[in-house]
Amino acid sequence: FPVVMMVPALRDVFGYEGFPATYFVKADGTFSTTLFGYQPIEQMRQVAWEIAGEGAETTTAPSSSPVPSGGVGRHPPWEKRPLLALLPAPWAQWHPLLVHFPIALLVLEAVFVCALLVRPNERMAQFSTWLLGAAVVSLVPTILTGIRDAGADLGPDSPFWNGLHDRLTHLFRLESSVSLHVLFGLAVTLIAFGRLAWRVRAGDRILGGGQRMAFTLVTLLGLWVLFGGGQVGGGISHR
Repeated sequence: FPVVMMVPALRDVFGYEGFPATYFVKADGTFSTTLFGYQPIEQMRQVAWEIAGEGAETTTAPSSSPVPSGGVGRHPPWEKRPLLALLPAPWAQWHPLLVHFPIALLVLEAVFVCALLVRPNERMAQFSTWLLGAAVVSLVPTILTGIRDAGADLGPDSPFWNGLHDRLTHLFRLESSVSLHVLFGLAVTLIAFGRLAWRVRAGDRILGGGQRMAFTLVTLLGLWVLFGGGQVGGGISHR
């Protein structure tokens, strides 16, 4: 089947919502069917044969289109019954859930770091270090689930390896919101790990004048990058 690289000029025309997506166009140039997510080759052949043989009318997705494995479909059950959201259910994506933990911890740690700039306090400095350490630890599952979620709809193989290959291949494709989100995430992670190593190595000297100011500036830089990544990620989640 022909493959078209999605570019901004085509995004609005195709009603692009995410990848992968398969668009079927009839011989007269009109859209017939759109399949979202990974689809078995047999499913794609069946739709193509139906369109070619029967002149299928325009639709958004065939009723036989399967729901991606591990997910709850495009319309989760709690849209009509909100209380169902309180019950355990198969979770398609863990990254949107886990990403809130490093965000909250890094923001709270930044508040303590700024407070230390005004009034140095050994106990407060120790607590801010614990917060930074917890944020770094929480970044690990956040990153791993982000890679896994990115590859969940990219084929029948391991979602993690699919996602890792896809992200490395398109890492610097800056016109992609996902790639930009990944780059922001990498920057946040490097800054957080670097600050933790700096804090552990410096010890109480971090409360000194020069280091305290420099550490605060790097912390605010990381917070700025964090908000940038959150803005891009929020646009992906709520598109």
